[in-house]
Amino acid sequence: MTPNLRSRFAGQSPRLLTSSPRAVLQYGPAELLRGIRMSEGRTVVAVSRVRGPNVCDGVSNIELCAAFGADVIALGLYDPYDPYFPGLPNLEPDPEADALLAKVQMDLGRGWRLAQVRELVGRPLAAAMYGTSASFPPEMEASFAKVPGSVLTARLLADQGADIVQLMDWLAPTETVADLLADIKREIGSDAILSFARPNGWGLFGHEADREFFTAAELRTLVAAGADIVEIPAVGTFPGLTIEKVGSWSETIRSAGGLVNMWIASSQEGADKNTIRTITWDSKKAGADMMTISDVWLGESAPNPDNILTLGVALRGRRHTYRRMAFSPLR
Repeated sequence: MTPNLRSRFAGQSPRLLTSSPRAVLQYGPAELLRGIRMSEGRTVVAVSRVRGPNVCDGVSNIELCAAFGADVIALGLYDPYDPYFPGLPNLEPDPEADALLAKVQMDLGRGWRLAQVRELVGRPLAAAMYGTSASFPPEMEASFAKVPGSVLTARLLADQGADIVQLMDWLAPTETVADLLADIKREIGSDAILSFARPNGWGLFGHEADREFFTAAELRTLVAAGADIVEIPAVGTFPGLTIEKVGSWSETIRSAGGLVNMWIASSQEGADKNTIRTITWDSKKAGADMMTISDVWLGESAPNPDNILTLGVALRGRRHTYRRMAFSPLR
């Protein structure tokens, strides 16, 4: 950070909303949390799935999400044990695999590290771990087991440069999740923000459930166990999720000391612009500190870039959205 920026930001965490990429990348976890809180519900998160093709030829999904105004980029199914970033050029060539991928005009992006990608796009990065053994039916477990919810995985993500470490879980008992969150928090401490995410329903995983999506007690337990952020479905993205219902969850999380991240993660991220605007407005009314647009457009790789822009403009207006889009990562 240049001396004039250091003096400008000395003693305070400025709003993420108006901070330059260089300034944001100097944030520690506590500063980033405060910067999100000070942005008053105007933080945009876009999901870039790593285990999937780049949707625009010659550029990575991460770069695309950044270009269309995301403040934070969440990496879907990023594997810290085998890192790669489709759409980036290979730094560690594999001639046989590269020849095959060239047939579909794709680079796998081997050899890049999380911290390098963070610098490349000038955005904080979130990376997820997926559940406990109770979360998935056997036929789906293999898809998520490569990035298990564990202390070891969390430590690795933090060491590689993740600003936010997410634990995603759908069905495990609260006590199991709370114990794991507490163990992870003790391990990573102030090295990364810790979040708990249940962004969509359990039907995806072949389960039927007649219990509440969240209870107030569960939400309080998650924050008490160490979740700095609790990530919940946006208004209208799951049956019965009214402004009032989601607003009650939001109020519980905030009163417990956590931040609220609301997701559009039900394939509605690939809907028309009016749907995106409506969900965005309703979710801000319900108390969202952050909003995430997930990784489905026509396939599961990245959201429709136009919908990232639509969400951003609805949430914070053109002024702040265009600034974020135009900022050079070198500033």
